[in-house]
Amino acid sequence: CSSGWCDNNGFCARNRTACPPGSIYSMQLQHCVPCTQGFYRSKDTSDDLCLPCAAGYHCEIGSTSPRQRVCPDGFLCPAGESPKRIPAGYKLSDSGDDFIGCS
Repeated sequence: CSSGWCDNNGFCARNRTACPPGSIYSMQLQHCVPCTQGFYRSKDTSDDLCLPCAAGYHCEIGSTSPRQRVCPDGFLCPAGESPKRIPAGYKLSDSGDDFIGCS
């Protein structure tokens, strides 16, 4: 098998074709599946893994970019996660990676 066509246990798919950007090959399902929300796979990567999207950005299912959409106002977007609504009485921290109580 070519690199990236085998799972961690060394099992390889037969007649596997390369998956398009935004998806990876599922050994269990034996076909390409989209990257989940919060993850991406660009056409420029040779890895057969979906990678976490950049902090401060939101990636939808099947994303091909680590910075698909800027995090919406009123939300926190940690790397590789879905947007989290900032609760009432809190605000985004200066670092942008957490929310803190309003003073």
